[in-house]
Amino acid sequence: MEKTARANVLLVDDKDEGLLALETVLKEDDYNLVKAHSGREALSLLLKDSFSVILMDVKMPEMDGFETAHFIKKRDKTKGIPIIFVSGAEKDEKFIAHGYESGAVDYLFKPFDPQVLRSKVSVFVDLMEQTHKIKIQSDQLAEIQRKEQQRQLELLEFQSRVRYKNLADAIPHIVWKAGADQTADYFNRTWVNYTGLSSEQSFGSGWKAAFHANDLPGFISSWKEASQVQSDFEMEVRIYNKKLQDYRWHLLKAVPDKTEEDRIVSWLLSCTEIHTLKEYEAQLIEAKKEADAANRAKSFFLANMSHEIRTPLGAIMGFSDLLLQEETDIHDVSEYAHTIKRSGEQLLKIIDEILDISKVESGSLRVVREKIDLRELVGSVQSYLKIQAAKKNLQLRFELDGPVPERFFSDATRVKQILTNIIGNAVKFSSGGEVNVFISSLKVEGDLKVLFKVEDQGPGIDEKYLEAIFKPFSQGDSSTSRKYGGTGLGLALSRKLAKALGGDVELLRSEKGRGSAFQITLSAQVKGEVEMINSLKERKKVSQDGRSLRQKEIKTVLRGVKVLVADDAEENQRLITWFLEKAGAQVEHAYDGREAVDKALHGTQDLVLMDIQMPEVDGYQATRELRRKGYSRPIIAVTAHALVEERMRCFDAGCTDYLSKPINVQKLLSLVSKHTSGPVLPTVSKEKGSWS
Repeated sequence: MEKTARANVLLVDDKDEGLLALETVLKEDDYNLVKAHSGREALSLLLKDSFSVILMDVKMPEMDGFETAHFIKKRDKTKGIPIIFVSGAEKDEKFIAHGYESGAVDYLFKPFDPQVLRSKVSVFVDLMEQTHKIKIQSDQLAEIQRKEQQRQLELLEFQSRVRYKNLADAIPHIVWKAGADQTADYFNRTWVNYTGLSSEQSFGSGWKAAFHANDLPGFISSWKEASQVQSDFEMEVRIYNKKLQDYRWHLLKAVPDKTEEDRIVSWLLSCTEIHTLKEYEAQLIEAKKEADAANRAKSFFLANMSHEIRTPLGAIMGFSDLLLQEETDIHDVSEYAHTIKRSGEQLLKIIDEILDISKVESGSLRVVREKIDLRELVGSVQSYLKIQAAKKNLQLRFELDGPVPERFFSDATRVKQILTNIIGNAVKFSSGGEVNVFISSLKVEGDLKVLFKVEDQGPGIDEKYLEAIFKPFSQGDSSTSRKYGGTGLGLALSRKLAKALGGDVELLRSEKGRGSAFQITLSAQVKGEVEMINSLKERKKVSQDGRSLRQKEIKTVLRGVKVLVADDAEENQRLITWFLEKAGAQVEHAYDGREAVDKALHGTQDLVLMDIQMPEVDGYQATRELRRKGYSRPIIAVTAHALVEERMRCFDAGCTDYLSKPINVQKLLSLVSKHTSGPVLPTVSKEKGSWS
């Protein structure tokens, strides 16, 4: 039978450009294109005319595509019209599934392929025309044509099944069909390719083999309950993937097919893989747990830090008050002053640790390579910790376990910091016995490594805290910090610093009640032939007068040296001036950068102590201006910024050397003497702060 009229195709989109795009692609075909600018207008047109296919945008104001499709499928006259959604949204699986639930037979995503659009429209128009022919034939043919009509209907039904089968096979989701008794009679190609089970193997109850054993009972139970209430249902199940040889999570949706008497005759089921989404949800849950744990750790850290900071601060303020009391005994002044100094050093160490861990975690830590003498390094660490060890009757021993390089290149400050932290922990947590440090070396893929094995006889670490000891803000349980103090940053900071130096810090063993053993590994860069030593005993370097150079005392004062002190803080000026004048230097002051530049250029000072943080013109700007104007005398930067990066910034500005606050007296005088070719420094007497 020839086609007597053009097929009606309804185009629904609230935007003219969307309608124009569809019309442009389809105008070459022999269709009657009818346009609607809203869902309500589309419903109105459907009341007047019949259509072979509807192309409808999803996102529209007032009534979106899903809601419009819902009304179309509720009306007997229009429920059979195929609806193809045209959407600019992402291909979200839930979004697509919602469309199929609303009655869509297919999706097109913008920007669409014109050929695909024309092909899909052609299929559904042809299908509707064939259906229309069947209706016309059934009305016109007489009884004598009934058998022929029946044959034609069967043929058209077969063609429809083929087309729908092809459509189901083209969908990238599992689609299958089962009877009311849960026995399957159809699976699309995606099922076969995904599970590796053929249709014949899956028919009946064979499909159960592809479901995870833990999910199958719950799925069958939910299916039975849905059959009893004659309702659709959905749930998450795991289905076997042959290619990956693993079970993957799917969102399974089951919709019953009912008769007019509301009796279920079959089920249509679809399975959409959501495994990646499930993994992402699991990761989010785990990340939330870790974040909560980190927040708890940081909250505890802040409380502990408050205690650690307030303890030395309280001592500083308290003993300062005692010094201000008129009745304070003169013999107690020295003791109070030493207490204030120790508390200040403790407070400075805490601040340095916080700054260091911040720099390391932000990835902005800079490493300075310099020559390190192993004997001097060990001697310095041992000297720093021996008093703490002696107070606890601990034997602190350093031994070489094989030949090690006498000198190597690394960041001396960071290496000493790592050793002091790890060995200091061993001393702090031990109440008696020995702390042994065994030093050795080995080559790993051509890289020379120096190893420090630190063994103590302390309380050990509880097994449940082993994983957390290298995390920032962690210090075992809360009782550890209450008993021993500390910020909980030492181990985490030491490991990060060691890794920045090409090494690591590892826990070798820890036994409750019997102590722990840590190993520090450092990359020992060497140049040329390196001398290996087997003993820490140092060969004496003898001066011309026969005395050891290491024991020679520096006693000459800075007589005749002229110093310009540039600092906007009067307290700092008074303190630095007092030290310099006690050493014999002549001191002049500048209270900002501009005054410092003027006095340096027109004065006769031998050296400038330049504070960095000053108003209007800071130390960086003042130094650069002096160098630009030809000032060649030494400029020593004085700043409270103790980071390596700030030190390098001072050198870049033109400073000769660097001095960090709070001021160390010996360091201050040593630098002034060094850069003015002045005489040797005096030593400070421990009695009442006098000079000798």
